[in-house]
Amino acid sequence: MPFDISLLNDVVPIEQKGLTSDQVTADLKRFFSLYGINVRIISVKTNNYSYIIEIKPPIGVRMNKIMSLNDEAKLFFGCEVKIDRSGGNKNTISIIVYTSHPIWSLKEALQSEKYEKTQSPLMIPVGLKATGDVLLLDLE
Repeated sequence: MPFDISLLNDVVPIEQKGLTSDQVTADLKRFFSLYGINVRIISVKTNNYSYIIEIKPPIGVRMNKIMSLNDEAKLFFGCEVKIDRSGGNKNTISIIVYTSHPIWSLKEALQSEKYEKTQSPLMIPVGLKATGDVLLLDLE
């Protein structure tokens, strides 16, 4: 590295901004209970700007019914929400609750494994993908 990465600031994780994964999952269960749907939380993942919650709807509830609640979820949470089918499992749904605008840290990007493995001298980090992975641009 031609400069000292320690001079860059760290990003404050969303847990330190007042939201916890327990609060988000409790709110999500409460939201679906308003529509008579008792969902089961499969997993909760977090990154610097969102919670990714995987749920399993009860037997007899169609996936389309849950996915059609996207606009209502935005109003309930007061932020951007995306409800979509999970890629790996056909019986689960992913819900992404964006707690703030996407924040990425140049320091975090420069220290990422993906950036460290690059061979190009003109590779620069330009942001984050929706999955939270570093998005790199090769200027060669």
